[in-house]
Amino acid sequence: MSYYKELVKKNCLNCNAEVEGRICSICRQENIEVKETFWRIIRHFFEDITHYDGKFLSTLKLLLTIPVFLSSEYLRGRRASCFQSIPLYVFTSGFFFLIFSTFTLQ
Repeated sequence: MSYYKELVKKNCLNCNAEVEGRICSICRQENIEVKETFWRIIRHFFEDITHYDGKFLSTLKLLLTIPVFLSSEYLRGRRASCFQSIPLYVFTSGFFFLIFSTFTLQ
C-alpha cells in the first residue's frame, strides 16, 4: 500500500467506476491523491535504483569484472539475485551521457 491519502471522491479516476475502499475493484487502481514535489520525484528515482538491497552495486561490480557470469546466470533463469537489466541500462546510459556532456561542452 502507498502512503498517500485516499481521495474524498469515490469515483475511480481511471475507469470512473464507484470505489469502495482504497482500490478500484474493476481496474485495480488505487484511489489516492498524488501530489509529488520535484525533490520527491528525484528521491523516488534514486530509491528505485538503490532499494534492491544493494543489487545495483553488486550487479554493476559483476558487470565490470566478470560480464560472462551475469550473462550465463541470466540465461539459466537465475535473475532474482541481479538488478533488472532495463533500469540498469537506462540509469547507466543517463549517467554516461550526463558525464560525457559535462566534459565535452567546452
